[in-house]
Amino acid sequence: MTRKRIGVIPVEEYEAYRELFLVLSELFPVEFRKCERNSYAGLDALIVFNGTREAGIRAAKAGIRCYVVLNSTTDPVHSGSANVDFGRAAALHAYFQGQTLVDEDVKEFAPISPLPGDEIVASRAEHVLWINCPEHRSSADFLAVAPPRLADYEYLCEYLQAGRFLRLLPLFHFLREVTKDITWATPPLRACFMLDDPNLHGLSYGYINFRALVQHATVHNYHVSLATIPIDAWRVHPETARLFRENLSRISLLIHGNNHTCAEMAFPGSDAHKLGLLAQALRRIERFEKKSGLEVSRVMAAPHSACSGDMLHLMLQLGFEAVCLPWDSYLSYNSHRHWSPTTGLDMVDFQGCGLPIIPRVRLRPEWNSQLKLYHNWKTEIILSAFLRQPIIPIGHHQDAGEGMRLLAEVAETINGLGNVMWTDMRKIARSNYMTRLEGKLLRIGMYSGRIVVQVPEGIDEMTVERPWIAEDGEPQALLCGRVGTETLKLTAGRVTTVIPVQPLETIELTSVPNTTLRYSQVPLPPFRLWPIARRLMTEGRDRILPILFKAG
Repeated sequence: MTRKRIGVIPVEEYEAYRELFLVLSELFPVEFRKCERNSYAGLDALIVFNGTREAGIRAAKAGIRCYVVLNSTTDPVHSGSANVDFGRAAALHAYFQGQTLVDEDVKEFAPISPLPGDEIVASRAEHVLWINCPEHRSSADFLAVAPPRLADYEYLCEYLQAGRFLRLLPLFHFLREVTKDITWATPPLRACFMLDDPNLHGLSYGYINFRALVQHATVHNYHVSLATIPIDAWRVHPETARLFRENLSRISLLIHGNNHTCAEMAFPGSDAHKLGLLAQALRRIERFEKKSGLEVSRVMAAPHSACSGDMLHLMLQLGFEAVCLPWDSYLSYNSHRHWSPTTGLDMVDFQGCGLPIIPRVRLRPEWNSQLKLYHNWKTEIILSAFLRQPIIPIGHHQDAGEGMRLLAEVAETINGLGNVMWTDMRKIARSNYMTRLEGKLLRIGMYSGRIVVQVPEGIDEMTVERPWIAEDGEPQALLCGRVGTETLKLTAGRVTTVIPVQPLETIELTSVPNTTLRYSQVPLPPFRLWPIARRLMTEGRDRILPILFKAG
């Protein structure tokens, strides 16, 4: 694989940031190397710590893209504001231009004094934090804030999230720009609202009136998927089912646990018990689909955002296509496991198996006790878009109250980022892939176990890469389905051999895990009255809340 060579000076800072550079070299096609001052031979870019403006300009004039953390002699300022105001510098990614995002991490910094010709990238309370200086052959970024030095047991994603992004984002942005000509192409921006808990027992659920929700989604251009609980599948209101069937471009369903008891997808127990829960969920959903004439995405939205690593493997064996979780939740519920240091920073995560973890964005401010920060939906959405992740804002029926103003505001923010594909969770899961063209060869990187790809014009062969399979890992079956032709089955490791294709044909690729189970043959868990009673009580509470508050 081609990698960009990035020099780092001085040498002692290279050593201090070694752990950070190791993680970044897994995320980007880059190679960091020690470098002597004023020596640019063989480099594609340069990072300077405790540097000067002159050092950055000198490198940029030599055609070397440069990133400089300034060694400022000015006194630091303390800003009482947590807002970071982004300008409209040409070098800044379009998602950030003109935005105001929240960072509570950086308290003090020595502001930069821009000169004529500088473009202000970001500032706080009129104090400049980040500038870009264009030169004829290249440009230089100058920063008032240094990137983080990773400590033991820290994950890089902890420094690129709502409330804490300012120290890492400029470096991430720099590396994205340096490698843009050799990175793989990603799908268009994809989004889907997710509202947890509603069922189709009536024409409404809590604050949600389904007909009004469909109309609102049409007016404000968004798609909403209801995470429905399988234990509720015993009843389907016919008119509601018809409304859903007639508006599939605006409203859909996915799976929300099984009984929705406390952290049921993370509850300790035997594999047999966990398999029983999952199989029961799928059987209930299958009956629901027959009653309603609707398809439910085989994507699991784990209740209370709690899911164990063991559950991921079992879901994969039973045919789930993805699980949807905030990264900090699955880290906290699996603190005994060692996760990849790149967790939370790729399109999706694979934690030891081929089931993708799609991140979610919380609509309501929520306190992160681990990092002592509040989640902020706007900042999280823009960072998700920048990281090329699907944008999945999650909420509950209360978030559809007050005339659905919150949904309209969030949809406006997402639509303002550019051309957005609003769709259901199944299509989002099946569009998780990257591509790269090499002559007449199409290289495909699967980020889901099942994807649908249209072959570009002028392409007559392809290879497929499955990043969850180790380089020396056990081979897995891959099904290659084409319209009107027999499905091709092959067994391969991480990267397949060359496969002949036809230009413009649509291909469905399905990776088959080495262990698969039929949920219809898995023994169900023993009957328990408590999950039924609990669900009836919570549904009753949800349905009566709008009546109580309206009466009050």
